[in-house]
Amino acid sequence: MTATNKPPYLHSASALIKALRAPLDTTEQVGLNKVQVALKAWSATDLNIPRKAEILRDWVLEAWSRAKPNDENNALIQPDYHRLLLQLGRFEEPGAPPPLQILSSFFATLSKFDDPKSKLVLSTAPASFNVLFNPQDLTYKTENWVDVWANMLKFLSGDSLQEYEVQLASLVDLVVAGIQRSQASSTNLKKNAQTATGVFADYCEAYLVHPSLRSRLNDGLIALLFHPTTLQTSEPLASLFTTIESSLDQAARAEGCLLALPRLFNSLVSVYHQNSFALFTQASSSKIPHDVFVASKERDAVRSTLEKTVSFLDSVEAKHSRIASEGSSSWVVKTWIWQSRVAVWQALVEWGGYMEREEPWGRMVDATARRAEAVLSTYATDGSPEANVFLGKVLETLATLEQLDHDQANIGPDVVRWCLAAPSDKHIVATRILSSLLRFHQLTHTIPAFFTLLLTSLRGLFDSSLPEDITQSLYQLTIKGPLVTRNFREELVAALRTANPGRRRSAYWNLVFGELARGLQDLVASEPEPEAKSKKRKAPHDPSSSSAALVGIHSRLLSHCLEAALETTYDGEPSNDALSNFLPFLQDWSSTPVEVPKLHKKGNSNVGVVWPVTVVTAGRLRVIRCAEKLLRRQLGKGEDLSEVLGWNACSDELKLELVRFMYHRGALRLQTHKALPDSFSSELDAVLSLLESALKVQDVPSSALWQVVIEQGLVITDLGGSASQMSRLASICVKALALYPFTRNLFASAELWELRRLRGALQETVLRIVASDPASLIPFLSACPPGHLGRKARNSAIEALYAQKNLVQSLEWLSRMAVESENLGALTQNVDVLVKLAKIAGKQIGGHSPALILWKKAIGHLCSSPSLYEDLLTKVLEHYLKLIKKVKKGKSESAETDIQAVAVFCREAMAHNFESFPDAVREEMVDLSDKAVSYVQPLLDEQSVDLARLGVIIEVYNTVMRFSNWVGAPAKRSGLGMKLAATVLMECQRCKNELDAERASKAVLEVVGEEPNSIEEKLAVVIMFYSTFPKSEFDETVQNVFSGKIEDAVKTCIKLVSAKSSRQNAILSVLKVVATSCSKPDLVRQALQEGLLASSGDDNSVRFARAIVEDKVTMLQTDDVLLILSTLYHALFLPLSSSTFNCVLEIVTIINRRRPELIFATLPQHVQLICYIFPRFQVPRTIMLLGRPSPSTSLTEEDAKSFSRLLVSLAQCKPAKSKTHEASPLAKHVPAILVAYIRACADPSLGFTTAVRKDFEPGLHALCDLTTAGGRANARGREGEGLGTPFGLGEGPGGDGEKELWAELWLGWGKGRYMGQG
Repeated sequence: MTATNKPPYLHSASALIKALRAPLDTTEQVGLNKVQVALKAWSATDLNIPRKAEILRDWVLEAWSRAKPNDENNALIQPDYHRLLLQLGRFEEPGAPPPLQILSSFFATLSKFDDPKSKLVLSTAPASFNVLFNPQDLTYKTENWVDVWANMLKFLSGDSLQEYEVQLASLVDLVVAGIQRSQASSTNLKKNAQTATGVFADYCEAYLVHPSLRSRLNDGLIALLFHPTTLQTSEPLASLFTTIESSLDQAARAEGCLLALPRLFNSLVSVYHQNSFALFTQASSSKIPHDVFVASKERDAVRSTLEKTVSFLDSVEAKHSRIASEGSSSWVVKTWIWQSRVAVWQALVEWGGYMEREEPWGRMVDATARRAEAVLSTYATDGSPEANVFLGKVLETLATLEQLDHDQANIGPDVVRWCLAAPSDKHIVATRILSSLLRFHQLTHTIPAFFTLLLTSLRGLFDSSLPEDITQSLYQLTIKGPLVTRNFREELVAALRTANPGRRRSAYWNLVFGELARGLQDLVASEPEPEAKSKKRKAPHDPSSSSAALVGIHSRLLSHCLEAALETTYDGEPSNDALSNFLPFLQDWSSTPVEVPKLHKKGNSNVGVVWPVTVVTAGRLRVIRCAEKLLRRQLGKGEDLSEVLGWNACSDELKLELVRFMYHRGALRLQTHKALPDSFSSELDAVLSLLESALKVQDVPSSALWQVVIEQGLVITDLGGSASQMSRLASICVKALALYPFTRNLFASAELWELRRLRGALQETVLRIVASDPASLIPFLSACPPGHLGRKARNSAIEALYAQKNLVQSLEWLSRMAVESENLGALTQNVDVLVKLAKIAGKQIGGHSPALILWKKAIGHLCSSPSLYEDLLTKVLEHYLKLIKKVKKGKSESAETDIQAVAVFCREAMAHNFESFPDAVREEMVDLSDKAVSYVQPLLDEQSVDLARLGVIIEVYNTVMRFSNWVGAPAKRSGLGMKLAATVLMECQRCKNELDAERASKAVLEVVGEEPNSIEEKLAVVIMFYSTFPKSEFDETVQNVFSGKIEDAVKTCIKLVSAKSSRQNAILSVLKVVATSCSKPDLVRQALQEGLLASSGDDNSVRFARAIVEDKVTMLQTDDVLLILSTLYHALFLPLSSSTFNCVLEIVTIINRRRPELIFATLPQHVQLICYIFPRFQVPRTIMLLGRPSPSTSLTEEDAKSFSRLLVSLAQCKPAKSKTHEASPLAKHVPAILVAYIRACADPSLGFTTAVRKDFEPGLHALCDLTTAGGRANARGREGEGLGTPFGLGEGPGGDGEKELWAELWLGWGKGRYMGQG
């Protein structure tokens, strides 16, 4: 643009300033507003004004300072101003910082306008304010930041701004950082806290509306309220409660307050704990130990805070009806309150300072627990979903209180009843409560009290006045609830086993069993008997539903008790043995036969089943079975259960117990060396009929029944079943696997497949079914372990499945057989089957499909004996020639997949010698090569670019070009390698699929490598790919690119890396690949030196050094190792990931194992490196005290173990020509290493976690062994003194604590050392 065509404001600096300071915002001469003029002036490269950026910045700040919140044209909410500021960038020159009032006005302005257009500025404003304001600037006072904080909260308390959450997060971070930084020099901490308290209502609403900003908002508030100086004179939470209490009638504020309260409470407790020694000062005259005094004061402060918090929540709960009237339902408000309450108590549990023996603590726990119990009893009968969620929070509170203080929580039968019959979605928290109760009674050796509580709760749950349908529902809830879950059952049995030490039944177990046995006897005895003197025959009376339910639960508890007493004896008086006293009743109870007429009300019909009778009968079988297991003898007479098992109306519970009892009786007789009962055959027929009937109606049977049959009954069935029964069982198993997927997990048991008779029956079943319906065998064959099927059955199945029209469904098993047993079946005999498989595989090219695996296996087998399978190979080649012809004519529906199928065949064929094929086959292969190349080459020059398709085409092109070379008719290359590389690079930057990008990149690099390009051109392409995809694995491909010209590539890379270009990391990656492939030592060493000298010690440098050391360590010399150690040393002072740290350790380990002489030639440098590794494991002690996870910047426990192993390896290393008893040269350096460890461990602000210190011990003790070799070890508890005082010990930040740790280290070494005595 010439000067005459310039706008007036671009003529000079004065013209620009005049335009910007004009009274009207829009300049009439040019039709632009002022900010557009400023943007034009900044982008005009020919407008050279001194300090142009400062002029424009000052003008923006002046416009913002004059802005009024009510002005619709306010400059603060116009995005162009922020865009201009972003273009101007940050100013580093010292000067007056911009006023924070701008930030306050910005939030105040946004609060005034509800127009969505005004919120558009949020997309750019946070970034511009982060450029403008520096939170580390101490010229900003806390009062200014607090004013910004107040206006920001008022703005955030409005509508949700979800689309701007990321930008708002950076803005909130700016304000919070400013508050935290300025608090250090603030003199009005109390006033700032009062201001923050005054806007707490806005804070609560903002906290509710913006979930992603909650942690940031919490950080800002605790910085203002919980400063140690403020805490010494006030209780901030009390003032917050006073401020917010009057406005809790508003639902939004109430919910926000209840959500924010637990995190505030937790933060305040953490502040008390971290600053306890600064907050609580002790009088000099006090004789109480200082740490005891401080801990006591900390507990008092936390308790006072908890009291006020609990009191506040109680007051909110008292007025919750008023909150609910504002638009939220009563259930929602109640849930908020209890959710906050449980979070507060959980924070107290995490703190860990609760004192059970102090009465004020106990009163709060007791009051909360009683309130929770009252709520449970009030709303227990409300079955609404809202009430269910609410009661879940109440139960969580009780679980937390029980974990905190069992005595004061005092959970009674009412709560336990609720837990026993809890809904399915509350099983987890109900199990927590029951497990906590059980754990307490187990630790305090009061297991009988737990069972007393359990039985009392059960009696209250199954009240006799309840209707039978209600009782049945409660019973179903209980047997599917926490009490009967597998985890709780295992905990219960384990707790009872601990009461029986030394395989002797203890008095505690005796009490528990006695109480359960007496309860069961009372329940059974309470069943009314028929009148004995009546001449008229009457039907027996049924037990009540409540008694039956209690019998069902009691029997389960008794079975757990008996299971815990297996293989135990009773040493006391026989009259006190509860089991012996229970046996007469049990003997009498077991003599009652199980008959069908007693299981229904009238006659012989299968209707009107009496539910209580079935439950009692199932309970009786359950108890007798467990008692017989313990006694190892049979109680009562044997009976035939087949009639009851065959009864259609038998309940699932009774059916399971009957099957368990049947198998148990059979196993018991076998254990006592007796034959199976005569009734076993008919009972087994009944069980098989149960399974068959479920299969016929295609009804999913109970998985528990299948589990019992497979886990408990198969061995006995295999021993005692007849041939026909085994055949039936085998048929059922095959059909079940086809119909019910859940049975596959049960059939995974190895025991099932090793049973001899069942295995034979399964073989016969396969041979029988394979002739009629082979497809139905596929699920069974897939589940069958390798090698289980006999050769005849396997070959028959393979032959039958290949003969099926639908080959797809059986390909997975057929491919498995081809890989495992080398059985290809009809593929080596039938051309039609082979071609059919070729077509299927051609449509499943992507991934590792079974068809593709089988096809590759088949082609490999055919090509291994080409003379034998000449006809088959010819037909396959004819198929592919037709396929290419069809693709060329455009008649193929999937041309891309078809050409890939041709490439697959070519790759498999090239694995064999071309000369071994017959002449006819070779002619067909040459023809296939010519046609494939002629079709694929033009595809490379297509204009439309789809990266996934392009990658596939290039891969196919590479394959067919190699295939043409293999057949001896090399085709002329396209010469499009460089063009394709540019296209792929451009498209890869847009592509979001990393796999497609990497695939296309490797393929095009292969093209570039095969074409006659110069080394410099190839290097340029490779470097560009490494720059674009630094994490991709191109190493093997790059080695192929430079195959035969590795030395030239290394020399060129050395020149490039020495030039230190902007693509240094990519060049270093290429140099690593080519140098590790080079065989000239001088060139490799030059590459190593130039690469490390040109690098900055970052992750890439370490990985470069590791690759050279791993492959070329025999070529290295002392100077090379010194340079490597220098690089590793610098890497320790940069951000260090675990993977990079492991590379450092691997470098030293490889040199130590393969070139130990280089270790001893560079010992001082190795010792220095090791000494500086210890600080990288340090974490802040405040984090360790709070039990939080270590920051991501520190190394992990696994890294500590690896470092320890390195120390052990170094301690065991000796020079190659040293004498057997000669000390290692490393011994004199060991004190320096140990002092470095001690100094890092004793640092007052940083330290090692307990796990890391434990992991260091093997390595440190190995160094101690090394340095005490020669007789200085036997110091009788004063180990380490023979070394003298190491240089620097006690002079670090740890002071005299370092000497204590030094003594502790040697004491630990001495305890773990073998002294040669025994």
